Amino acid sequence: MTGTRRTLIRLLVAFIFIGTTAAFSQDSANTLERVRTLPLAPGEAWSRAINLVKASPAVVNTIDQRSLLLSFSMQLSEGDVRKYLLEGPEVERQPHMVHITIWVSAAGEGSRVFVRAAPGAAGFFSHSNGMIEREIFAAIMKGSAWRTAAAGAKPRRLAHPPSHAWRAIVDTLTSADRLVVNAADEQAGVAAFSLAIPSSAFSKYSPAATKTYYPGAASLSLWIRADGDSTVAETRVLLHYLGSLSPAALPSSGKLEEDLLAAVDQRARGETAEFSPGSDYKGNREFFTVLFRDPPLTAAEIERDAFRQELPVPQESAWTAVLRVLTQTSVIKKCDQAAGLLWIVAAHPSEAKARFSVHELALRLSPSQFGTTLSIAAPDAVDPPRELETERKVIAEKIGMELFLKERLKWLLTKREGSL
Repeated sequence: MTGTRRTLIRLLVAFIFIGTTAAFSQDSANTLERVRTLPLAPGEAWSRAINLVKASPAVVNTIDQRSLLLSFSMQLSEGDVRKYLLEGPEVERQPHMVHITIWVSAAGEGSRVFVRAAPGAAGFFSHSNGMIEREIFAAIMKGSAWRTAAAGAKPRRLAHPPSHAWRAIVDTLTSADRLVVNAADEQAGVAAFSLAIPSSAFSKYSPAATKTYYPGAASLSLWIRADGDSTVAETRVLLHYLGSLSPAALPSSGKLEEDLLAAVDQRARGETAEFSPGSDYKGNREFFTVLFRDPPLTAAEIERDAFRQELPVPQESAWTAVLRVLTQTSVIKKCDQAAGLLWIVAAHPSEAKARFSVHELALRLSPSQFGTTLSIAAPDAVDPPRELETERKVIAEKIGMELFLKERLKWLLTKREGSL
């Protein structure tokens, strides 16, 4: 076999691999716009991504320093819908949110930066036209802001050093009843939580909450930074009705933010303080309830109801494959590489009575005799058992295929010419 023919065979194999991978992971015409290699060290690209989110009006869903992955959500205006969605002109009057994932990894001397925007209304997803991703890539490259918070979102100064303020924030949130802590990362200086608010009290937190028969939901991110011996705190909040099929973001009165910071300030001074505006209301199993309200499944809960698959690779390699597959198609709810846990929100047509299913899927990676055990659980899903089993099998097969194809391609492209 001549050298030219061998080279052509290798190129053909590479093209087959690329096409197969696209068939598994592509869910819009703009998938290739989601990944760029930037001439920035991973740490620098990650720092710029965090600053981009901090400056924006978005709320944080999760942040994982080990994976260099963060997920956040924000409301889209009618103008944003027209600008950023393929279906913009048809759906511009319907309230939309966008859920964005940024994942940074090393690529030679630079960084591989992955950005995926998933716009949608009430769990029914629209399609990004690629502009959000391109604007975020440009902002990270320039080290600039992408979107900026509203002019009314003024920082507040706490007369405590950041270490004291952070301990007070953690104490306030962990001692509060009826809220879910979504993120708490001291290195990035951000804590995020979600809660349901009783319908009778919702109007205190939003002047536009006039429908007294709907309870409310709030997702709040608190960012802190040092300023001399004191701490500057900034909040981002997303308020909407629970129970509405198309929830629109409501303006904040500022009371929720004020109550939180007052409790933090008191605890930092060593005083007793309570922060408990939440409700026990769980709501229907709809997208925003699962993403913002339900506490993530624990490792023990995952193992009790898990589909398991052995992966003959180290856990680090398996984790990368999991992220490569699921960041392409899913909204990331929580990510914790140190614990080997990833939670996503699945929303799809179903044979269930409602003809549609929204539920949490939790994945756990753990070392095994053969490499890594992948466990996938969804105990709260209403899908028929056969349908749920198929869903979990398909995810496991995609992850296995990602590992297999990457390893085979690596082997083919590094094999010496004379060995074919």
